[in-house]
Amino acid sequence: MAGIDIGVHLEDADARRKRIKTLPGFGYSIGLYPSHAAEEGFESDVQQLRQLVSKLNDDPALLALGEMGMDFHWNYGTPEAQEEILIAQLDLASEFNLPVIIHNREADDHLYRILAAHRARGIMHCFSSDYQQMKRFLDIGMYISFAGNLTFKNAGKLQDAARRVPLDRVLFETDSPFLTPVPHRGSTNTPEFVPHIYQFFAELRNIELSDLCLQVAQNFSRAVPRSEAIRG
Repeated sequence: MAGIDIGVHLEDADARRKRIKTLPGFGYSIGLYPSHAAEEGFESDVQQLRQLVSKLNDDPALLALGEMGMDFHWNYGTPEAQEEILIAQLDLASEFNLPVIIHNREADDHLYRILAAHRARGIMHCFSSDYQQMKRFLDIGMYISFAGNLTFKNAGKLQDAARRVPLDRVLFETDSPFLTPVPHRGSTNTPEFVPHIYQFFAELRNIELSDLCLQVAQNFSRAVPRSEAIRG
């Protein structure tokens, strides 16, 4: 068993790192969420991230960089600022040979262009686009991670993508405290609800749940190679 605790800012990195040490098989990521683009002097955040990655690179529990990406749903600064922060993190990930965890909200075209140009490798976090967009990200080698919104009744396009995603590229996540899956929708999301996403996907694809679990474990090992060193 292995998993990853995803970061969105740097202030809690030390506390998260210490907490992860108590959870065998789990690691953590660090990164700058697109919201940092709305802050003045975000360049200092990027520099702080570089220093932190340099310091923690020898920690086997540091598995990836992120959550990073682009978000055009909310007013997070300018697209140019979001792109600048993202590219800086992609370059950092390449330098330290770490996969990336990508946030995408209404920014498919921009993200595809940037990820393809920088030959990014990693995970499309909380995937919420349709099959055509998914295929583009698959074509450049990204893994697709589904969250609780896959189980929603109005998620027809997302479910269509899930029916067609290659089984060797699929992952699952909580996105807690958001996107609580059916049948617990409306309550605060926690990791204990992830099995509902597995079960929903297994039924959607008409495959055995045990086979799906084994496949996802293999996928995670490939997507996040450092996880092999901490697997519980």
